[in-house]
Amino acid sequence: MDQISGISFDILKTFEQGDAVIAELAVNYHLTNGTTTTLPCLDIFRFNGPKVSAMLVFMDASPLFAQ
Repeated sequence: MDQISGISFDILKTFEQGDAVIAELAVNYHLTNGTTTTLPCLDIFRFNGPKVSAMLVFMDASPLFAQ
């Protein structure tokens, strides 16, 4: 984690179903060596009224640590 200088997100698509929002993301890890590694990610947010009651993150981060 010491090699990560910042993180940014690009929201590619969102879907709503009942009390859930599904977000397809590209997560950009900015590394201290000046490079950026982008990984695909899918998040599911469950709502209880206006508040998030659960968040599930599906992402394979192994390419980030293989460098």
